[in-house]
Amino acid sequence: MNFNDNNTKSFSAILSESWHIYFKSLGFVVVLVLLTFVPVFVFRMFLPEHYYLAYQDFVYAMQSFLNGQIEASQLALSVTDGAFIYAALHFGIALVFFPLLVAGAVYLVATRLEDQAPSFDTMFSLVFPKFPKMIITTALVVAILFFLSSLLIGFWSGLLLIIPIYLGITYTFFLQVTADTGHWGLRALSISRFLVRRRWFKTFLPCLIMGVLYLGASAALEVVLTTATTSFSLDPLFTMPIFILGHILLAIFPIIFALWYFDIKQARQASLKQLEKVLFDTLNEAMERVKSQRSWPPKKPHEGQSSHEDSENATQKNDKPPDDTKNT
Repeated sequence: MNFNDNNTKSFSAILSESWHIYFKSLGFVVVLVLLTFVPVFVFRMFLPEHYYLAYQDFVYAMQSFLNGQIEASQLALSVTDGAFIYAALHFGIALVFFPLLVAGAVYLVATRLEDQAPSFDTMFSLVFPKFPKMIITTALVVAILFFLSSLLIGFWSGLLLIIPIYLGITYTFFLQVTADTGHWGLRALSISRFLVRRRWFKTFLPCLIMGVLYLGASAALEVVLTTATTSFSLDPLFTMPIFILGHILLAIFPIIFALWYFDIKQARQASLKQLEKVLFDTLNEAMERVKSQRSWPPKKPHEGQSSHEDSENATQKNDKPPDDTKNT
């Protein structure tokens, strides 16, 4: 396949256009963040505090393990019931609401690229049919990373970082693919891998920069919320405006990734159609193979008739009278 990346925009141009879309659609972004993060804040507010503290102890233990300061047996001791419950509930909520934020950003960018105004009625009608697919694909990616991490935890700890980073960059756009095209599961992962193919390092550096910025901004927001609730003794309910305002600012990141996805997709449109055709043909071949296995053994056409005719021909050949001319 031919990869024509000469028509892609520079990442600085992507950033500039993303901010333009962000400010032009600020009202839409605010409502989208409210729909996404208010349930997350309510969850954080009503969950018992000792669950969160147990989860923080596990995070610190994981960091110490990756730095080589503790053994795997000591890491296992930090996996308490509270840490597990907090992580499971937090992951479940993020699994539901984060794809909604990504889908909203993809819809917003797609409408702005067509010089149209976004509306929530249209967004929900387009997003909800794809929403379960996005959740399943996200769970699939997390399961793959967790499985690989569990296999490598006994080996060099650096592999726990290298392999997730490599796969994370390779499958950067899997949610955008599902929100845009409706492809999900392994097909969405294949398309994301195709979009990043031969431009992995070009994708890695912007992802690294944005990842550091996002984690830094999230950590700063967490420090502000913690300081407000402890040092100033504010009720967690009064910190909701700070929480929402922080995530309104962080909403620029899914918009950047959505615009970046559409830019690469446009540059590789011809090759992408070839890939989708290959994936479609492969899926059809797999389905035909499954159908043939279900109807095993396959019946040969006219099998009974051909064997009957062969037996008749053999009988006629045996009954034929000998030729006397040879004897004479």
